[in-house]
Amino acid sequence: MRPLRHWAAALAGVAGLVAASSPLPAGAATSGSGSGRESLTLVSQTTWAADRSPFSMRVAIRGSERPSDLVLRVTVYARLRSRSAFAASQRGRSLGEALWSESSTVDQLAGTGGSYSLCVPVDAAPPAGCTASQPVYLNDTAGVYPVQVTLRRQGSTSYLDQMVTHLVLAPTSPTAVRLGLALVVPVAAAQPLGTDGARRLDATTVERLSTIAALLGEHDGVAMTMVPDPATLAALADTTGTAARAVLAELRKGAGGLQVVGRPFAPVAPYDLVASGLAGELSAQLQRGGDIERTELGVHTNPGTWLAAGPIDGPTLEALSAVGTNRLVISADELQSTGTNLTPSQPYTLTAGGERMPAVVSDASLGADLAGSAQPAGNADPVLAGHELLADAAQTYFEAPNVERGVVALAPRLWQPSRQTTSVILDGLETSPILSSMSVDSLFADVPASSRFRQAAYPARGSVLPASEIRRDRADQAALAGSTTAPLPAAVSMNDLVLASEGADITRARRNAYLARAKAVLNGQLGLVKVVNSSVTLTARQATVPISVQSQLPVPIAVRVVVSSENNLEFANHETTLVLDSQTLRQQNTTFPVPVSARNTGSFALHVTIVTANGGLTLTTNSLTIRSRVFSGVGVGLSIGALVFLALWWGRELRKGRRRRRAPS
Repeated sequence: MRPLRHWAAALAGVAGLVAASSPLPAGAATSGSGSGRESLTLVSQTTWAADRSPFSMRVAIRGSERPSDLVLRVTVYARLRSRSAFAASQRGRSLGEALWSESSTVDQLAGTGGSYSLCVPVDAAPPAGCTASQPVYLNDTAGVYPVQVTLRRQGSTSYLDQMVTHLVLAPTSPTAVRLGLALVVPVAAAQPLGTDGARRLDATTVERLSTIAALLGEHDGVAMTMVPDPATLAALADTTGTAARAVLAELRKGAGGLQVVGRPFAPVAPYDLVASGLAGELSAQLQRGGDIERTELGVHTNPGTWLAAGPIDGPTLEALSAVGTNRLVISADELQSTGTNLTPSQPYTLTAGGERMPAVVSDASLGADLAGSAQPAGNADPVLAGHELLADAAQTYFEAPNVERGVVALAPRLWQPSRQTTSVILDGLETSPILSSMSVDSLFADVPASSRFRQAAYPARGSVLPASEIRRDRADQAALAGSTTAPLPAAVSMNDLVLASEGADITRARRNAYLARAKAVLNGQLGLVKVVNSSVTLTARQATVPISVQSQLPVPIAVRVVVSSENNLEFANHETTLVLDSQTLRQQNTTFPVPVSARNTGSFALHVTIVTANGGLTLTTNSLTIRSRVFSGVGVGLSIGALVFLALWWGRELRKGRRRRRAPS
């Protein structure tokens, strides 16, 4: 109970409290934006407040030419009762009852370099150096309390700027059970593979990835889960410069002590692949992704844990299980509502179409904290963002203290943290009396699972993938790969382009561009095989025609040679088509002798087609010119018969002429 001797001091500030708890004036700022150039940012604050110890903050004032004219007001509000109330307080709304408030002119505060110290004594008299005149009485009630800091000019009632942070008062006695917090950190670039097949990252992207790599490489015992995008790792390896190499080195260092989730090459939605009849592409995606992760990070990953994107149905769960997935991290948007306001904080069994799989929900509010979307647009405050994540997790803990629970904080795929944000998060997790960092796998293993089942939401859309084009490209690539004695260097590019086209986060135009480039690369390989143009003259009815094929492929390839003619030439057994199986082309001209028989004289075409050994892909075609000067037996016989007939006819006519001349007139 609050001591009576403090009521007089508390009542003295009633007018100020009412003003602090009332709605902002029209046109006044919400968090982070003001009516002038002046703005507030958080430099530091006490992360975990203890009873009878001051809650300290340091705030920076930017854009002011006369700080001495400014007044800072700090107000502490009543303990929050729910996470929805916490979310509202982050935006400066529904802050509740004001418990304590004090104002100070800026020149009364200790300041250095434009930042000023603020102090809130908790349940005890202000210590030396604290400018507050009285403490806030929280009566040892652990919880999360909104703290509003406003900035105005002396003599004015309009706010120039305000910000809301949170005082987290820890329990007075040690907590036996802490809330598990699984921080999931993606390492990804927006488009690491260009539609031209080139891998490249710009300097801005490399710098952003450097911040994430530093977080993962310097975790100092704080458990996290790394989610590397294989295409991004490959692009880092191909990007010139020491910065990209340093990022890879830091990621490799971090991977040694963290859970690393095996990922597909592209950020696919399994539902899209399965609904398109392309479930086999899941294996291709994971195989390529695993190869890159082993090469660049030095770790062997497995797809046991899948960060689900997109809808989930029964066939999708079945396909994921077939590739080795046995647990999911899923968005609440893909689940049917349960009608409860409590935070999902236990593993559960996901059901869809008769299929089941263990799953946990990624916490949307913690994800928003990481994304910075909990703050008004254009007012990023990196230190505040880190503390808000910790306070949000603390509010989740206070929903059910001392109960074994765990939540997943999944950062956005293209997370843009500052080093200040990550430092606050790591330090806060390391020193927290109520939170315990853990990996996603540890959450599944250590947090008791709920006995309740959760039903997946019914998919509200169909697949967006061009399945027929992907199948055709895959068939052509398989036919080519199955005929070469060693992998073609271009095969990697063709495979990656098709895999990239299956991504869930790209436009239709970009998807088509990937497939078009994959086809162009394939055609480029086919263009390295040619039937050499030639003209052959036959002087005998039966002869051998040499067919020369040139290959510039870097590896030998097994082919089938198909030769045909339109009734002018015949091959063995009087056939007009000849197939030469099991032929091998090397990096040189390869000549195939083809026995032929000419049926008549003249010029005609000999058609040559080179296909892969299995006949699945045509490599090249050409037509050779054949000239025949040989009479056929029938032709010769007819010619002789015609000459005999003419000789007899001329002889007969000659005799008739002589008789006519001898006869009398």
